[in-house]
This record gives sequence, C-alpha cells and structure tokens, in this order.
Amino acid sequence: MTLSREQLSIASVEVVDPATDAPVNLRSASDEDLARLLQADRKDALVELMRRFKDPLMSYIFRYIGSMNVAQDVLQEVFIRMYQKRDTYKSCARFSTWLFTIAGNYCRSELRRPWTRFSRPLTWKPDAGDEEYLPLVDGEPMPDRVADNAFKYRYIQKALVQLPPNYREAVILCDVQEFSYEEIAEITGVSEGTVKSRIFRGRTMLRDLLKDIYD
Repeated sequence: MTLSREQLSIASVEVVDPATDAPVNLRSASDEDLARLLQADRKDALVELMRRFKDPLMSYIFRYIGSMNVAQDVLQEVFIRMYQKRDTYKSCARFSTWLFTIAGNYCRSELRRPWTRFSRPLTWKPDAGDEEYLPLVDGEPMPDRVADNAFKYRYIQKALVQLPPNYREAVILCDVQEFSYEEIAEITGVSEGTVKSRIFRGRTMLRDLLKDIYD
C-alpha cells in the first residue's frame, strides 16, 4: 500500500461527509473525523491518514525494531491493518492511540521472530536511508553540526536497540512520540504503574549506554 506523491496530494480537496452532507477539508479535518470517513469507505480519507501518519509511524517502528528495511515492510502492514480494522475504531478514543496500538502489536510480533530478536543488539548497524529520520533543528545546520548530529543519532539508535524491548517501546512512545502514560498503557496493554516503571528503567539504562557522548 505504497502511495506516490501524486496520490498523497489528492487529499487536499474538500469532500462531502456522507453522515452530515457537510463539506469537509481533509487537510484540516481531525484524525477522528478522517477515521469516521474511512469507516464510510472514503479512500481519500485513507490517503490523508497515510500521509499524516507515515513519518510518525516510521519513526516509532524503526526505532523499536532497529532495521529500516524491516520497518518499511511493517509500516505497509500497519496501514493495511488500519484499513481492514477500520470498523473496530471507536470515536471515544484518540485515533492516534488506536493506530499506534496496531503498530505496537505488529512490532512485538515481529520481534518474536527468531531472526529479528537475535540479530539485533550487538550487530546492529544503520541501514541506508536512516538519516531521513535524523531530527535536525534550527533550519539549515552547518555541515559539521550535521555530521555530529548524525553520529549521535546512530549512537542513540544503537543504544536504544540494546534496551529490553518493553523498556525501549515505553521510552520511544513517551520521549519521541510524546504519548501520555495513560495512552502508553493503552497501546502496550499494561498498567500505568508498569509504564512509569519501564520508562524510568529504560531511561536509566539509556543514560548509562550514552554516557560516553554526553559526559
């Protein structure tokens, strides 16, 4: 379910909400309104949701699994499941929480595969294209800063994949995706107390692994 630039640009037009007959601008619509349109089988709502969540989901999946190649495959599967399971979404919940729950479940299943679980921590190296998800700030950074940030980014990712998967997931959801404890508990299927414990332990382990570049 890979979309071209042309397909992704389609979702900038107004459509008519079949439930209210009112016009809806897809780019300004809430995630929840788009989910409701998706449940009415509006393909343009599907395109807009994929455009909107492609980068956040890829960031989460890549950091969680540690391989860009695997993450790209997982992202496609998550979007397929989003469409297939669209009728299970309930409007009382945030759509992003529901979608990341699907992504988290798929990532956990992927990590249970022997080739994924045992090839990761000690042998991980960044895949080609990882720099696409390097978070740079301040507009146009100087080349030496880009190189320094790229080095730190790879070091941080290498440290992340050495954390136990449940700690890694909690830290990514909290510190990268900025979900609340309550939302992380819903995504991971554990209590808020367990979420807080995993985040604390994960951050502590991460600080120990990164002390060489931040001391």
